Amino acid sequence: MRSVALALLLLTACFLLMTACSRNEGPPGPPPTLTGDLQQQCKATEPRALPCMDELFDAYASATLGSAITSDKHSDEAEARAIHLTNCFGDRDFVYVKNIVACWNERTCAAFANCVGTRTQSLIAP
Repeated sequence: MRSVALALLLLTACFLLMTACSRNEGPPGPPPTLTGDLQQQCKATEPRALPCMDELFDAYASATLGSAITSDKHSDEAEARAIHLTNCFGDRDFVYVKNIVACWNERTCAAFANCVGTRTQSLIAP
């Protein structure tokens, strides 16, 4: 009886851990080919950017403003989409979407956001 209870407890803990980490599983498939206008490119990069928007916002803002930014915000889908579109349309050189595609295969949101931020900073650094 004790073994069954322990097994159920372990299964529950594993399930909760997998659920908590599911947001950071990595890319949602292969990276898109960036074709079309900026609006089409923004739409094509949404599947990778939106789930990681909190981390991506901090990294991208830090890179473009030149100082570390850390927010405790947790964006819902509508907020994440609004931030993504703002970043897309505020970037006339397509750097934001190009960096999302370049970093697409990073496994976690933290690694993905760090990659985008680092690439962005290297392009705008004097």
